[in-house]
Amino acid sequence: MLYSLLIVNIILCVACPLVGVFCFVKGYNLKAEKLAEKPIRISLPKESPEVDERLQTLMANIDAYDGTGKGQVEIK
Repeated sequence: MLYSLLIVNIILCVACPLVGVFCFVKGYNLKAEKLAEKPIRISLPKESPEVDERLQTLMANIDAYDGTGKGQVEIK
């Protein structure tokens, strides 16, 4: 029984590094090329005065908040 554990241990000591190297080589492709890669475009919505007013009102409400409705302005 001790010999079978020794044999399994030796096999695993050899197999685990080999599997690790094999997976590294498969995952790390040295000849990888970026084909048909397009630049990322970020389109931000254009700011309108209405949105800016609502944001300013919201920020003022946050600053004036004291746990009650006093000092709060209705957002339209």
